[in-house]
Amino acid sequence: MSDEKIQSYAQAILAVASAESNAAQIEDEIYRFSQVLQSSEELKSTLSDASIPSTRRQQIVEDLLDGQVTQTTVALVSMIVAAGMGGDIKAIADKVVGLGAESRDKAVAEVYSVVD
Repeated sequence: MSDEKIQSYAQAILAVASAESNAAQIEDEIYRFSQVLQSSEELKSTLSDASIPSTRRQQIVEDLLDGQVTQTTVALVSMIVAAGMGGDIKAIADKVVGLGAESRDKAVAEVYSVVD
């Protein structure tokens, strides 16, 4: 997907999160969901499969996230999936975190460690 479209989705998510007064929490929840999504090829494929009705893909998101994250996060991820952007959740989440950090004059670092 285009960088401009991903940027627009990220900005919209941040606007909703700010309106709900829990932007940092929503940013974190969306980022964590994107990490889980990356670890499951089957889930990632299902949420981005246009041949599966969007209502079914949304129900999967709602079933997975309900009670685990805020209702705002459930609604935002569900909206992303319904819009056919399921395959771009990681890129959108990364942009959300980056823009959120910028708005707080912070930097984002991704740390890796080797485990024997």
